[in-house]
Amino acid sequence: MTTMDSGNLLFKQKDATLKKLKEEYNIDEDLYNELRVFCKFDSENRNNELSEFMSELPENLAVRVSRRLYRDYRKKINFFRDVNNHYFIAWICPKLVPR
Repeated sequence: MTTMDSGNLLFKQKDATLKKLKEEYNIDEDLYNELRVFCKFDSENRNNELSEFMSELPENLAVRVSRRLYRDYRKKINFFRDVNNHYFIAWICPKLVPR
């Protein structure tokens, strides 16, 4: 099973749970949609294999790889343009989710 297939399966499971919660607890449409966007992003960006791989690397190498993976964040998010602490960027970027 590919990472994409497992992400789609995970999203379908979460989506079914969300629909059930929406019906049972009368969750409003705005909250439901926000939860759905998060679940979709989370399931598409599950990088368990990547996280595991990165955790096995020496810290300096993991930071270099992370800088490469998240270089677009540095360009697109103003906050990161002036941050020179590569360890901070390597730590925070995988935790970001869209809003």
